[in-house]
Amino acid sequence: MSATLTETITSFLPVLLIVVTMTGFGWSSRRALPAGWALALVIALIVWDMNLPSALGYSVLGAFKSLDIILIIFGALLVLNTLKESGAFRVICGSFRSISEDGRIQVIIIAWMFSAFLEGASGFGAPAAVAAPLLAGLGVPPMSAVIAALIMNSTPVAFAAAGIPISAAINSLEGLVAGSAAQAAFSISLVRHTALIHGIAGTFIPLLTLFILLRPYGKHEGASPFRSIIPFALFSGLAYTVPSVLIAFFFGPELPALLGALIGLVLVLFAAKKGFLAPREVFSFAPAPLRGEGDGDVPLQNLPGRLISWAPYVLIALILVVTRLPLFGLGPRLSALELRFPVVPGTSEAYSLKWAFLPGIFPFLFVALIQIPLFRMKARSAGRAWKQSLHQTSGAAIALVSGLAFVQLMLHSDLNGSGLPSMITVMAGSLSGVGRLLYIFAAPFIGDLGTFMSGSNTVSNILFSSLQYKTASLLSLPEDIILALQVVGGGIGHMICVHVIVAVCATVGLKEGEGVVLKKNLLPALIYTLAAGTAGFIIIVLRGI
Repeated sequence: MSATLTETITSFLPVLLIVVTMTGFGWSSRRALPAGWALALVIALIVWDMNLPSALGYSVLGAFKSLDIILIIFGALLVLNTLKESGAFRVICGSFRSISEDGRIQVIIIAWMFSAFLEGASGFGAPAAVAAPLLAGLGVPPMSAVIAALIMNSTPVAFAAAGIPISAAINSLEGLVAGSAAQAAFSISLVRHTALIHGIAGTFIPLLTLFILLRPYGKHEGASPFRSIIPFALFSGLAYTVPSVLIAFFFGPELPALLGALIGLVLVLFAAKKGFLAPREVFSFAPAPLRGEGDGDVPLQNLPGRLISWAPYVLIALILVVTRLPLFGLGPRLSALELRFPVVPGTSEAYSLKWAFLPGIFPFLFVALIQIPLFRMKARSAGRAWKQSLHQTSGAAIALVSGLAFVQLMLHSDLNGSGLPSMITVMAGSLSGVGRLLYIFAAPFIGDLGTFMSGSNTVSNILFSSLQYKTASLLSLPEDIILALQVVGGGIGHMICVHVIVAVCATVGLKEGEGVVLKKNLLPALIYTLAAGTAGFIIIVLRGI
């Protein structure tokens, strides 16, 4: 049964309520997301004719799934706060300043290159949760730190750890692509076009991000802080996108984010150290370096050395790489270690906590515990770090619980008595009815929608890849390019996903600014999505279709 116009409009109402209340009325996510869930529940029961036990059951499932994100936030905060209490965070910030005193270059190194490396190693929300507090510690205003971490982390998300989002897209097409040889050829083409589209549009993401961050600063020492950083920002964009595209073309989907970022990081660090294309004037976001709460208690002479100060983040990166790359074979073994129990009555749906594979526990919590003896911390200092981390995490918990409950309810609203597809499928289907030419530009917006709702490019691809493939076939458009636009859009949507924004805001102590972040990120998300659609359109035209 297809949805009527009224049902289509109704499916959008909970999302519109969240967006409007957060961006237009300044509601915090702790108010907007519960309101969105409540409206979705009413619509699911009355319009979609879901039964109450199923609707509540899937909402509870979502609430449990929020525990994964809450643990990532807590683990990232605990590592950070323990570093602050030990004084090591001051040393880390100093090491970035030793590479470059320029705040713009520090943003590029941390939010673009280092974050992309972490995305290739782990994904699951860890990169932005690490990058934002590092930037804040270097003097970048918390709001700007969150915006930069979210926008710049969108490009590597399409490949993420071991190419999982791409694999999810391909696996969801089972039965649509006939024959193993055809599926292999389709997979190769999908990987290459995804990398190419991101390579074309993503190269300008550092530039776009800095334009947004630097707009309030006007002239700095008689010069435009944005104009003078353009050459270095473009170089930094290419330093990641060119290697990642080449790796995708020749080695497949598993390593573009990881190795592309590693190569790019080396190039950008070398360029920054040598002053290659760097501005002559030094720009600072704050007049003096900001010091994290608690790190002022450590006398200068008792600060740990640079090597040992960096050891926790080095260990985190190593653990993420070793446990995520298929080469080592640890991922499946760790994923098998889980706590599982049923949630939704009358179904086999269960919540599974993969505790050994969850970044919040391993490596974040594991490394946080190691830090105590590593830095020879007193119990009192370590206790302050735990207390502060619990306090910061609790502020985001309400929004995350209601946000994930909302998502799961929308996803499973197809289990109803009305015969309607799920609300998300209805929303995507309405976007697909725009016609052949416009659908090229609509395809990445559908990917955006999936990640905006779920917080995961992988989930977005699972939800909409078959829809994108079928629609492309009906419109006589190349299925591989349309599906690549879906994957790319899913990565872009990461910067506007509400519960991801809530999580990253929590890491810098930004309690009431989620709506402002969402509002500011809508424009770069729109620009990036339109740029991706334009790149896809050009590729289709060049193929003569």
